[in-house]
Amino acid sequence: MTLLITGATGFIGRHVCAQLTHDHDILVVLRQPDSQLPALRQQVNALGGQGERLQAVQGDLDLPGLGLPEDLAAPEAIIHLGARFAWQLDRATAQRTNVAGSLAVAELARRHGSRLVFISGFML
Repeated sequence: MTLLITGATGFIGRHVCAQLTHDHDILVVLRQPDSQLPALRQQVNALGGQGERLQAVQGDLDLPGLGLPEDLAAPEAIIHLGARFAWQLDRATAQRTNVAGSLAVAELARRHGSRLVFISGFML
């Protein structure tokens, strides 16, 4: 099963990746894969997971179509954990990332016929 995860570098995301890498190869969406993936792999390993089972694709919840490549292989499931958290987050930023970005993830799942797990707790 191919899994795609947004928000993998967050607290919950790291733990989810650590658990899922026991049974799955995972594609994570990262803004800066070259610099973020090595650190994420180390964190997943430290949590008892298998960081080498993580691959990354560049993307961002703030970009149209998430900034993902057009030829992205269809994941069987998408786990959406990504969001912007901050005290006094301005409404436009919250709307763009947490609402429009989440809708873009849902559209990606619909377009590929992927199951979607959406875990939210962001601020508006």
